[in-house]
Amino acid sequence: MACATGRPDMAWRGPVCAGLLALVWISTQPFRAGTGTDVSMDSNIVNQIVFSLAAVLAVGSVMMAQQRVLAAYLRPSYGLMLGWILFSVLASTNVDVSLRASAFTCVVLVIAASAMVLPVSQRQFALMIGLAALAVVILCYLGLVAFPDAAMHSGEDMAEPEHAGSWRGLFDHKNIAGAMMSFFAMIGLYVARIRSRLLGWSLCALSVLFRWSCCWPCGRSMSAIQPGAPSSAWRRWACC
Repeated sequence: MACATGRPDMAWRGPVCAGLLALVWISTQPFRAGTGTDVSMDSNIVNQIVFSLAAVLAVGSVMMAQQRVLAAYLRPSYGLMLGWILFSVLASTNVDVSLRASAFTCVVLVIAASAMVLPVSQRQFALMIGLAALAVVILCYLGLVAFPDAAMHSGEDMAEPEHAGSWRGLFDHKNIAGAMMSFFAMIGLYVARIRSRLLGWSLCALSVLFRWSCCWPCGRSMSAIQPGAPSSAWRRWACC
């Protein structure tokens, strides 16, 4: 990642990074679970348009910012990964569906890879990823008030009535929400160490609270290390 330059013409790189990450995490159809409507067709069309444009924006931003970074992705390991994806598509029982899913996955990979190298410093990257993650977490909390039927599992779900009352936020299922909140908590620890303790610990606390409200056992493996992680990080800081 390039060093900070302080040039005003580079100020756009951080917000673009945060926007791309937020798009990947929030998607174009948040809070669609529990609505009782079939949005699959509209969602596919919207995803294809929005994420394709985002991928173009991401690659274009990287080319304007630092073209040499693109060469770093021209490695055999990435070629092997793409080859394995292609093999999986061809070996699938439904090639058309697998091809669309794999194409969308590759688009998201392009967006994520571009967002990672846009910030001009590690501190700016920590701030942008922290703000993007905090925006997602806050949106999940707001959904509990604005869209309770979509943000929480309902007892009317005959397939999984035992999940009634479990939080899922803008995600489709509590298991996804739990895993994402564990991920956001780890981001919070990183942000607290690199950029801002207030932002980092706030993100970590909100994520852990939401994760526990998703109910056991989702995110179990990640949550097991969370209680000790803050104290471990604090000991490291105290020794610095």
